[in-house]
Amino acid sequence: MNYSKEVKEQTSTTPSAPTSVSTTSSSTTTKSSGGNNKADGCGTTCCTMACYSKFCKFMEGSKGRDKFGKIIQYGSRALKYYLLLDDPKSDWGQRFDGLYSTTATARKLWRLLKSLNEFESLYKLFTQKDLGDPVVYYLQVLQKTSYAAYWAFDNVGYLIRAKFLKLDKKEYSIYAAYGWFVGSVAYLLIASYELYKLNGKMAKKSREYKQAKQDGKDLAELKKGLVELYKKRVRLVSDVVRFWCDVIVSGQTADIFQQLFGYSVHDGHMGILGVISAVLNSQQIWQETK
Repeated sequence: MNYSKEVKEQTSTTPSAPTSVSTTSSSTTTKSSGGNNKADGCGTTCCTMACYSKFCKFMEGSKGRDKFGKIIQYGSRALKYYLLLDDPKSDWGQRFDGLYSTTATARKLWRLLKSLNEFESLYKLFTQKDLGDPVVYYLQVLQKTSYAAYWAFDNVGYLIRAKFLKLDKKEYSIYAAYGWFVGSVAYLLIASYELYKLNGKMAKKSREYKQAKQDGKDLAELKKGLVELYKKRVRLVSDVVRFWCDVIVSGQTADIFQQLFGYSVHDGHMGILGVISAVLNSQQIWQETK
């Protein structure tokens, strides 16, 4: 499963920018109801049935539910840290602490056997005839392998929490965090590399556009191409930011920063980074929701 192909497919589903429509007073009549305009989908008025229906569809999917849960989990983690920092006996701090730990455990249930998805992706990578860009290909192999290990150890950790397995919970949590960290680094490198290549394409396309404008040529196709490249760039920038967040959170969970630099990221920052990652990912899933 090529990362660049995934980006292309996902960005193609992004709604295009609204176009301006000119009307004349003789052919159209503006109707108002209570001074409010009826929103189309999720326009200026968010509280519409179209937006509500889309949110329901968003929550129907496992990805949407998981990211919604991640926002609750890491938002609670940040809030409980700052509330308890201000007052160690804070009632609300204790409540958010309970919400954080419960949500973190609940999300693990839906990850059972998720390693099978990574094995399927690895099989497709190993059997595809065209490897494409070798840099992206081998980083994808690293990412999928690392995430397969992450899900597997995370599953064991969940079963230990559920008291189904009698093993060392901390040991398997560290193993899972290492897999998450390596996979996130691989994802970050892929997104950064793709963004670097895309910036080169955009620069070339911009030069072609300027030259065509000077020559008085038709700019429609060039403008359309630039718009598509811009959409891909927005997606990749979002990916780079959220993968950086995941690298920091997973690195702290694996205790890598403490071992290498003697520095730890506190729960307040961990919560904020987790929320940023979840919100950016949720935005992408929302755009893909029909």
